Amino acid sequence: KNIPIFLGGESYGGCLAIHVAKHFQENPEAGPSNFDSILLSAPAIIGDLPPFPVYQILRYLLAPLFPKWVPFFMPNPISPDRIWRNEEVLKQRTSRRYREMGIDGGGLPFRLGTALNLVVALEQVRKEAIPGLKAPLCTVH
Repeated sequence: KNIPIFLGGESYGGCLAIHVAKHFQENPEAGPSNFDSILLSAPAIIGDLPPFPVYQILRYLLAPLFPKWVPFFMPNPISPDRIWRNEEVLKQRTSRRYREMGIDGGGLPFRLGTALNLVVALEQVRKEAIPGLKAPLCTVH
């Protein structure tokens, strides 16, 4: 059957969904023939970066050499109150039950390699994936 396939993602998953959709667009043989469109919920396409010289040192010197390092200057751990502004969502994300379930990485330290890959994906989605993207999409925030 030729049922349409929708690619979806939230936050960083939305960023990745955009990358995948652009890949399918440029390489149709790589994706399903019935790929239809993208559904995005609060896609991460912009992030807070350190000053340019610091970023360059982190990206090209420290991250390749020490990808598992957890730097003292990074927001560590990433706390839900830095991410969620909606009080109801924040209450859910900080509940004991939610933390016990281990659904997301909130409260866990960011390794330098992970942070670098996130920043690179955000840069590339704005510079390479979004421009020229022709797949229909629905974005909610």
